[in-house]
Amino acid sequence: MAANDHNMQKALDESIAKWARNYSQTTRDALKKVVGAGIKSGQSYDQIANVLNKISEIHANDSAKTMAKTIWDAAGNMVNKAVWQQNGVQTLEWYTGPTPCAECTALDGKVVNIGDSFFEDEYGQGNTPPRHENCNCFTRPGPIDATLQ
Repeated sequence: MAANDHNMQKALDESIAKWARNYSQTTRDALKKVVGAGIKSGQSYDQIANVLNKISEIHANDSAKTMAKTIWDAAGNMVNKAVWQQNGVQTLEWYTGPTPCAECTALDGKVVNIGDSFFEDEYGQGNTPPRHENCNCFTRPGPIDATLQ
C-alpha cells in the first residue's frame, strides 16, 4: 500500500469515527467503502451521495450529500496535513470558505503548530477542518515566521 493510500485510509477511518459515530458499525463500514471508492475514482459529492442514499440508516437520518461532503472534506484535510507534516511543514493556517459561520469566522487566519489543535469540541480535537457538517473551511501551510495564536 502506497503512503498516500495509507494516509487516506487512516483519514477515512478517523473522519468516519468522528462524523458518523452514531451509526452502526455496519453503516460505518459501508461509508468507508463507498466514500473511499468514490474519492479514489474521482467521483463528485453528488455521485457518492447517490450511493449513500441506498444505505437505509443514512437515508433515514441525514442528507447523504452532507455526509459525503463532510467525510470527504475531513479526510482530504487530514491527508493534506499528514503529507505536509511528512515534508517538514511546521505550521498550519485556517481559511474560511464562502459564507462562513461565526465559529469558523473566529478561526479565519489562525496559525497553529502542525501538531496542535485549532479548537476542541464534542467531536474531539479540531486538528483540521471541518468544524461542523457542510463546513467549507480548509487549512494550508502557515507562514514560516508565523506568530502562533
